Formats: sequence, C-alpha cells, structure tokens
Amino acid sequence: MTEAIARQKEALSDSEEIVEIWEKEPSVQAFADLINRALDKPKEPEIEIRVSDETALLARLDQGKLRMRQVAERSRDHAADGDTTPKLRH
Repeated sequence: MTEAIARQKEALSDSEEIVEIWEKEPSVQAFADLINRALDKPKEPEIEIRVSDETALLARLDQGKLRMRQVAERSRDHAADGDTTPKLRH
C-alpha cells in the first residue's frame, strides 16, 4: 500500500471504504515464489523436456515456414499484377 492510499484510508469516515479494482487476478505461483524466497526455500528444479524425433519435427516446421513464405511471395506478385486474390498451390 502506498502512502497516498494509507492517507486516504485514514481520512474516510466509518461508513466509507476504498474498493481496489485490479486488471487481472494475482498470480498464485508468483506469490508462492515470493514467500519461498522470503523463507529461503530453494527453487523447484527445472525439468527438461525432450521431444522424441525432434529433428523430424524441426524439419516439418521449417517446411511449413518455407510454404508460408512462398504463399506470401505469390500474393505480393499477384497484387503487383493487379490481382488481389492469391492462388494457392497444393
């Protein structure tokens, strides 16, 4: 609580109250992390996750990116020719 809010709360009558509205809910994980730091508890170890056959997955992702670039280039070419509807090749 800031000093300004504390002064405002002191100036309120018994029938008045301050309602705070937050844009999003507080993070439970962040609160737990802060409490653990305050109590000098160690952080939870990070778990490394490996994807089986990640080489094939990365190759598929690269192929998808290449196809997206090709579609974008064809769209630009068609737009330069005055045709605004891109033609997709399968």
